[in-house]
Amino acid sequence: MHVCRWDVAAVCQGADAAALAARAQVCVLVTSLAALEAAREARPGLPQRARAAAGFSLGEVTALVFAGAIDLEPALRFVELRQAALAAAGAGRGGLATLWLAPAADLRALLRDAAAHAAEQGDDEPFAEVANYLYPGCKVVAGSEAALRWLEARGAGRGVRRAARVAAAGPLHCRAVRRAAPPLREALRMMEVRDPRITVVSNVDAKPYRDAKHIVRQLPLQACSPVRWEQTLHALFARPRGGGAGGGGSRRCWRWARAARSEPRSSRSTPRPGTTACRSTSDTPASPHCKYYKATRLVTLLN
Repeated sequence: MHVCRWDVAAVCQGADAAALAARAQVCVLVTSLAALEAAREARPGLPQRARAAAGFSLGEVTALVFAGAIDLEPALRFVELRQAALAAAGAGRGGLATLWLAPAADLRALLRDAAAHAAEQGDDEPFAEVANYLYPGCKVVAGSEAALRWLEARGAGRGVRRAARVAAAGPLHCRAVRRAAPPLREALRMMEVRDPRITVVSNVDAKPYRDAKHIVRQLPLQACSPVRWEQTLHALFARPRGGGAGGGGSRRCWRWARAARSEPRSSRSTPRPGTTACRSTSDTPASPHCKYYKATRLVTLLN
């Protein structure tokens, strides 16, 4: 691709792990938009019927491109800058771990104690905080190295059913990488940003972007704020006040919810960075009791 001055397809299909990691965010954006084009070809008119969109982490940029708020070429340059800024801000500051939690787990106390342990161990910047709210029983935590090791070693006795490191060069979506926000904000000020043509829900506060100025102000904060994906999906699929699915929609929701609960656990997947979800006008909103949101018809574009 001439905009990036390197071949995106070649990197996606044949590059080694190091080269792919260095250019992963651009590859995710391009493949997500390519999936949208494939959806247009397979079902003409389907994307045009979408009335709301959201993206997980980097996928929020994809959602804004889809919504017409940002053009593709500046979005690619912005994403390259985003990856470089996050890498520089997070270098040597820790990492990420996914925690699967028991219902009785006290996550706030757990993270507080992990940060306290890291301080005792002499970490330069001890911290442990939620980076991704995936669903009620699962969170991704950003933390300094000693804090993450403590969570892995002691978490089982504090309600952590399982802990697994995330393959990342450093922490993301936390205060430790807040230095990445100013250059991203400056880049957005130099870009043409328009009001989105459809609703785009922000990961920062699970509320829709109001206009172009709101995007310029808030999108840089998304890189150093927790991804409120669970809350974003609630906002994306909330029933309008006074509205209803009609025609037995509630019964259909409950059938889909029961089917979701009966699925093998191994078949349930959590969203990956870069995921974009679009809601069509024909969708039935999700039942709030459906933990994995299987009661909705999602057009999901995985990286």
